[in-house]
Amino acid sequence: MAEPIPVYPQVEPSPEAGIDIGPHPSSSSKSEPVSFFNRTFFQAGRSLRQVRNTALSALTGIKRTAIYVAEERPIHLVVGVAVAAFVAGSGLRIRRSHHE
Repeated sequence: MAEPIPVYPQVEPSPEAGIDIGPHPSSSSKSEPVSFFNRTFFQAGRSLRQVRNTALSALTGIKRTAIYVAEERPIHLVVGVAVAAFVAGSGLRIRRSHHE
């Protein structure tokens, strides 16, 4: 199955795109904390996008696997759900008997 293509491309902002990440030669010591914060926010944004993209790719893989199992091995899916329901029911029954 083909990967879905996003409607809008995801563009990573570059440091040259208007975000000041380093001190200018003519800058005073007052602007250094500002550039530090700009650099920190830029790096945090990039890290957040990487985490988001990793999570989305993991969820896409899980979804692809679930669709494959549902389409190609429906008996395995039914048996898996039945076993999970049996285990959950047994656990609830045991818990209830200990609390009465």
